[in-house]
Amino acid sequence: MPRAQENLIAALTQSGEALQSQLQRVQALVAESKAAKVDALRTEVRLADLRQRALRERNSLVVLQRTLLNLVGERDASAPLPMRGALTAPAADTRDTAALAERALQQWPDTAAACTDLQDQQAQQAKLDAARAASVQTFSIGFEGVGAGSEKADEFEYSDLIARHFKTHHHKHLIPNSEVLARLPEAVAAMTEPSMSHDVIAFYLLAARVSRDVKVVVAGQGADEVFGGYFWYPLMDAESGPAVERFRRHYVDRDHAEYLEMFTQAFHVPDVTAELVARALSQPQADTFLDQVWRFDVTMLADPEAHFTRIQGSKLWHLAVLEWWLQVNVDGAGEHV
Repeated sequence: MPRAQENLIAALTQSGEALQSQLQRVQALVAESKAAKVDALRTEVRLADLRQRALRERNSLVVLQRTLLNLVGERDASAPLPMRGALTAPAADTRDTAALAERALQQWPDTAAACTDLQDQQAQQAKLDAARAASVQTFSIGFEGVGAGSEKADEFEYSDLIARHFKTHHHKHLIPNSEVLARLPEAVAAMTEPSMSHDVIAFYLLAARVSRDVKVVVAGQGADEVFGGYFWYPLMDAESGPAVERFRRHYVDRDHAEYLEMFTQAFHVPDVTAELVARALSQPQADTFLDQVWRFDVTMLADPEAHFTRIQGSKLWHLAVLEWWLQVNVDGAGEHV
């Protein structure tokens, strides 16, 4: 292979010399107006191509030579290496491989230096990663409890775990209930559409606190749908019967009969919610019932049971926020124009 490559380089070099002579003749003819300039241009292009091919072959040969030098343990690559004849494999070395590796490192100081440099780089990278983590700011918000036996109003114990694990610069904001009530009108007025979720005011107050430090944040909304975190998923999955009924028993905000009681006769319509849910759940390419549910946007729905919905939402809160939002953004819209 090396000999054939050398022959190819020699042939390319000879062809280039011949083409260089031809180019000089063509240029002389062009000067005498006996040949067109395009003839000289074509010759120059062919000559450049030959030179480029010869350069590639020389570079390839040098790489091969240096590879063979390393294999035979030669460090001096300044002198040309003649490559003739066949390579014979050396006798098997029975020495311990660890000893051979140690000897190789001693004979090649640059290899040892490279290993030391790599270790230094890894240590520096670890320090850099720690510094970057400390510069990441995370935020969580909590509220006062509403009495013994009530659901805990903050998740600080979980956010603390995350902050410690990733070594972030963590901020915890505990909001007194008095501030929640005082700021509630602002949150409702800021809604572009009526949103009945309890966490609306929480996000509004959290945004107010966070904006003191940063202007853009990444929130964790949607994680329960992705990872199946809500308590009603196992309840739905344990049910039997049509998919829409399994879903309705543990999620739908209000039965259709209760909806009809809430609104006047002029706004009575068929049970379009059940039709929507049934149509969404029946779409193909869902392997299981829970796949159907997770694919559906369950965050926009709710379900009834006495004063609280089946997902622990307050019906009174839903109606109050809707009424309040309508008063501010519809009835009183003209006052703000």
